[in-house]
Amino acid sequence: MDSEDKFLKDIFSDSISDAVPFSFVTSVNRKIEIEKVLRARRDSRREIMTQVAFFMTALAILIAAFIYIGKNYFDINFTFSAAEKFNLGVKSAGLRMREVFLNPDSIIWYVIAINTALLVVLQQVIQKKPYTSEKKSK
Repeated sequence: MDSEDKFLKDIFSDSISDAVPFSFVTSVNRKIEIEKVLRARRDSRREIMTQVAFFMTALAILIAAFIYIGKNYFDINFTFSAAEKFNLGVKSAGLRMREVFLNPDSIIWYVIAINTALLVVLQQVIQKKPYTSEKKSK
């Protein structure tokens, strides 16, 4: 090593030994923690908004299906003028709805729907259990 190399080594070793001020490190760590909290809140809000949008879409499809079934199968007139507002044929539609929803074939579909709902709930519970145990171990 020649004298220039020793001089450069001394210069760089002095600059490396100078530590970053403690207040700077604390400030950066605090900002990082704040950003983590804000990111978690944003992710939570985004998930909630996605669920609300999905629910609203499913609700719109359900309402459209009921209107379609009411018009085409139960002959319900959906005009809402002042004169016809209270005369929608509710009694006859109620009897037809009872025939449709309480026959043996419909009950089979109810059992299938309940089974599917239970399977979805179980899948969600099972999926979250390993995730939470993995999170606790860290």
